[in-house]
Amino acid sequence: MMEQAVQAQERLPAGSVTPQEVFDLRLQATPSLFSTADMERFGERVAEIVTRAERLGDSARLSRAYTHSCEYLRSQHEYTRALEAGEKALGLAIGVGDADLKTRATFQLGCVYAWRGEEQRALEHFDAATAEPFILTEGAAAGSSSGFPYLPALARRVMALAGLGRFSEALPLAAYATALVEAGVQPAAFALAYVGGLCLAQGRIEEAISQFLHSLDVQRERGFQIARAFCTSSLAEAYAVCGRRAEASAILEETADWYRSMPGPAQRSLVLTRLGSALLLVDRVDDARRYGSRALDFTLRYGEPGSEANARHLLGQVMLHDALSSPELAEVEFREALGIATRLGMRPLAAHCRRGLARVSQRRGKHDDARDHILAATTMYREMEMFFWLDRTEELALESREALKRA
Repeated sequence: MMEQAVQAQERLPAGSVTPQEVFDLRLQATPSLFSTADMERFGERVAEIVTRAERLGDSARLSRAYTHSCEYLRSQHEYTRALEAGEKALGLAIGVGDADLKTRATFQLGCVYAWRGEEQRALEHFDAATAEPFILTEGAAAGSSSGFPYLPALARRVMALAGLGRFSEALPLAAYATALVEAGVQPAAFALAYVGGLCLAQGRIEEAISQFLHSLDVQRERGFQIARAFCTSSLAEAYAVCGRRAEASAILEETADWYRSMPGPAQRSLVLTRLGSALLLVDRVDDARRYGSRALDFTLRYGEPGSEANARHLLGQVMLHDALSSPELAEVEFREALGIATRLGMRPLAAHCRRGLARVSQRRGKHDDARDHILAATTMYREMEMFFWLDRTEELALESREALKRA
């Protein structure tokens, strides 16, 4: 509808609308291009509104334009330029004293760090973007965000906390985001996707599956693509983790061409890693290696340290599954991933790496080392209440004790 309005405005006689009106209508029409993943037209529109805002010399309008520029550049993995645009947007927002502009610019800056897998830096921005009081105002119009925290920032805050293993903080925020969705606040699909991500990270698999399916349903109903790749790949991994191989395999067939091209905007390295994990769990080891290697190449090319750690962890798992790979190669990947995860505060991933190193040590007959890694992993899982993974690691501990008895 908004694009039709833009086209109608273009047909009006010259001089019948002001430059400000031309800008404002195009600005209003811009978000739908992103949410429907029309990235070529989105990029063209962003370039247009930045040029128009610069000509107008209006700081508030320019802040909005730079915020969209940050969003577009991030979707193209041009992180340095995205940060520059976001900082310009934030500076202008602060200059005009507009809280809404400041929130949106801060949120987009956080998303840049989140896409790089730097969850702690991302969280600082999402905290700032959701700083207003958490009060669910009665009688608010459905779809309105007035009086609420900015829902996309709230959802991303949940996901950042999950990546850091701060589940006790994330869970109340996830419940609040869910309450906002139930009250009609939009965009629901975005919030549901990241609440699902929290559940998957903590090991509440069936709940994660429910959230991902709900988000995908909402996206289909509204013609959105904004979280499709994240939800679909995460759903495949969730199905595979809990042993629902048929459902996981169906998604993997559906997404077979995503190795080369996937629906955007997509955090490609994360999506490839999650699909790779699902492939490994359904015993497609060669495909899992291919996806993990491509994800790693992507993270190194674009500078995504957190995503690099996830990709290396996947490759370590692949090598453990492959009888032709030496456990020493798996150990290298797990240790590289562990070092990055520790530096970035990614405790769930660090625990998974410890679990992987325990399996490597068992394979090499180093049962004392295996015991130490298992103790470290189980301690972290227990502290973070990741009971699904704790149970699986305690099974590994039992195997290690039996091996010691036989030694």
